[in-house]
Amino acid sequence: MLGAWKGVPYAEKLCWGHDLGKVEDEDHLLLVFPNTQKVRERFCSALPSTHISTFGELMQTTNTVALAKFVACCYLP
Repeated sequence: MLGAWKGVPYAEKLCWGHDLGKVEDEDHLLLVFPNTQKVRERFCSALPSTHISTFGELMQTTNTVALAKFVACCYLP
């Protein structure tokens, strides 16, 4: 997620955490990244039950407290 600050082109901002060759962006970190799977599982009951595939869809949740905690847990070690 630091590539933008360093001027790295979007397509070259590959995730460091695995070898899937995926760009590291918000969608990837919050919804796909294997290292945040346990966090997703922990918050799945508080977040929308429908399949979420984008950050924009995730932001539609009405449980803003759970959403904020989820995002913080994904970003903080």
